[in-house]
Amino acid sequence: NFNINLILINRFFIIHFLTPMIMLMLILIHLNILHLNKSSNPLGFNNKLDLIFLNPYSLIKDMMMLMLLMIFFLNLNLFFPIILNNFDNFNEMNYFNTP
Repeated sequence: NFNINLILINRFFIIHFLTPMIMLMLILIHLNILHLNKSSNPLGFNNKLDLIFLNPYSLIKDMMMLMLLMIFFLNLNLFFPIILNNFDNFNEMNYFNTP
């Protein structure tokens, strides 16, 4: 029997709640700065009408990167589930302390 202590709860909170929120905020900042401000100007024109707005290459590139990132984390969790774990979490349960 094993108990769940504060270390495990903190790690669960950080990995399963804060990390996706941070990634979502970074993606939104990326979309706002790079795509909505028409920052892509491959031809070097000064005219605002010639700027490319949300170019399909950038959209496809962002979706491919997101898919690769998800595949990486999925494979990491499925094939090596203990690689990110801390073995301090596997403390044997003390029957005199546990309710």
